[in-house]
Amino acid sequence: MKTRLLFTITLLLLTTFFACRNDLSFSTSKSFDGAVWERFDYLHFDFEIDEPQREYNVLAFVRYNEDFKDEKLPVNVVMVLPSGEERIREYVLALRDDTKQPLGASRDGYYELTTLLRQGLTINETGKMQVEIENLRSKASTQGIVAFGIILEAQ
Repeated sequence: MKTRLLFTITLLLLTTFFACRNDLSFSTSKSFDGAVWERFDYLHFDFEIDEPQREYNVLAFVRYNEDFKDEKLPVNVVMVLPSGEERIREYVLALRDDTKQPLGASRDGYYELTTLLRQGLTINETGKMQVEIENLRSKASTQGIVAFGIILEAQ
């Protein structure tokens, strides 16, 4: 009986702890066959917003290998908020420094870089938020991009 009571109290405390956390994070990514991102292969990500009136950070996640030789990866990001409002902006993601050394953490022959796209994005309504990513490189194929993703973090 005492053990059951202790278990119940512990379970209630853990449930309360996790229910009150403010560090919600959602992420989704797309992997590319052969580590090649085709120029007109637009990426589409959907996030369900359950908690309006919060601010979110939007981050890009890129996994790449040595086949990506350029210093930067230009992308266009279109965010459609649950209200229907669109936020459109071009970003140039630095994947290598000026000496052509890869940026990000090295893991199993890949490099992983997470970079902030938008800080403090206020979303006022519940519903689906859509994010579309366009590869803006002029070449038909971008060699060396293994995966690209979006992370949405509640503040």
